[in-house]
Amino acid sequence: MISYLQKRRGRYFIRVRVPHELRALYSGQFVERHLGTGDYDEAKRKAPDALAPIFDDFAARRAGVAAVAPALDHIFATARARAYAAIIAGKPIPFIDGRTALEGRDVPAAGSIDVADVAIAEALQEAERMATYNLPAPSPVAPWRASVKPGEPVQSLADLESYLASFEGLAKPLYIAKRRGSIKAILATMPNLADVTRPAVQAWHDANRTMAPESLKRHRNDARGFFKWLRAHGKLAGLPSES
Repeated sequence: MISYLQKRRGRYFIRVRVPHELRALYSGQFVERHLGTGDYDEAKRKAPDALAPIFDDFAARRAGVAAVAPALDHIFATARARAYAAIIAGKPIPFIDGRTALEGRDVPAAGSIDVADVAIAEALQEAERMATYNLPAPSPVAPWRASVKPGEPVQSLADLESYLASFEGLAKPLYIAKRRGSIKAILATMPNLADVTRPAVQAWHDANRTMAPESLKRHRNDARGFFKWLRAHGKLAGLPSES
């Protein structure tokens, strides 16, 4: 936790290195969030809440990479072929973005759109190079067929371990252990994904109001990150707070 803390001009902020496999989806090698304080003890207290959404975003984008992988080659080839044909014909390159490319494909939206956008941008660059050097036209692209089916919902604790595995190498073991404890405390009353509902989460909250406010908030934030991951993997239709 402390290793993420940095100080600049008397003010603390957190700085987290973007995982190598996700670099193309970020504008830089690091993600920074200012903590709005110059006091070290206060910065340490604020750091966990600032770090949580960063790691959640990493997890969601990593899920997007995995989800769109079966279709990625087809998206790239389609965008490249269309762009090449337009350039050779002297016509404007047809507009296509990640969301459009993923229509009709059985993948979660979170993260996968960013991955598709990067693939399309790279495809357009390659099409321009091919046209510039008079390289042969790309081969025709066959219609896309899904090579995998989305997984069936399983017990929430099994999903929890898969979620926490996405933090390995990104966060310290103690941070992962604390997040596991927070989420398991809530999942104790929701053993199956069908049990993860807004009333169930609220019931847990009401039953634990004697918990220290900061601890209660951490439990809720950790659980929310897990629920977002479940939604990104197509296992929840929406967040419990939205249902």
